[in-house]
Amino acid sequence: MKLFYSPTSPYVRKVMACAIARGIDGQLDLVTTNPHASPPELLACNPLSKVPCLVANDGVALFDSRVICEFLDTVGFVTPLFLQGGARIGALRMQAIGDGICDAAVLRRMEQGKPREDARAVQIERHRAAVERALNLLDAEPARAAPRHWLHRGRLRAGLPRFPLRR
Repeated sequence: MKLFYSPTSPYVRKVMACAIARGIDGQLDLVTTNPHASPPELLACNPLSKVPCLVANDGVALFDSRVICEFLDTVGFVTPLFLQGGARIGALRMQAIGDGICDAAVLRRMEQGKPREDARAVQIERHRAAVERALNLLDAEPARAAPRHWLHRGRLRAGLPRFPLRR
């Protein structure tokens, strides 16, 4: 399997956390990619020019970290990470929290790179506060929410962007 990735993408880190938890990270051929340059090899697989993008062994290209993680959960012989039944909702909730943190962190970082304006400062603070609230929720909830889930507190934090999330 080929994974187009950027080491700075929190979504890629989420996919890698899933692959590691499944014990299949060694099956991934990692292709360092700058999606902002829209390289032809990436565009041939993902018209959105976004990472992560996984090309499965059958040649089907998958994009969006949620879709890729769901697919990776079918590879190998480890117990599925995405639980079934009622427990699945808790697992999906943790994934949604992780995605929300990544979304807010990426938007905040993008805004920080632009010229300072009052309206921009409000957006930066809004994204920072969203991350703070989500991290507080993770800190407050016991592991019972998803006790064996690969994306619960510790692993989620390990996959977070490397720039400071809290002030």
